[in-house]
Amino acid sequence: MTTSVRTWGVAAACASLHVLIAFSLAPSLFNRLVLFPITFIVGLVSAPNLGTATDPLYEGTPVHFFAVLGSLPLCVIIYTVLFYTLFTLARKAK
Repeated sequence: MTTSVRTWGVAAACASLHVLIAFSLAPSLFNRLVLFPITFIVGLVSAPNLGTATDPLYEGTPVHFFAVLGSLPLCVIIYTVLFYTLFTLARKAK
């Protein structure tokens, strides 16, 4: 196994663990930063207003659920590339 393939594997494992931990913790600033693609993509989906114009009440729909499910792999891909870049830079710095 080449070093590049091993680095990609370790980066994917770190990214998956990173996103899984952020997704399972209580809401915090860490979660908002790590899971920003989910917030962005779900924000693109409109929600029906169940309340009044002065007191709006929005409810999630199945489309929101699928937007979250589709965004999780995007988070893993983004952080895999980020971890791979960091690992490669660290190896070259030695």
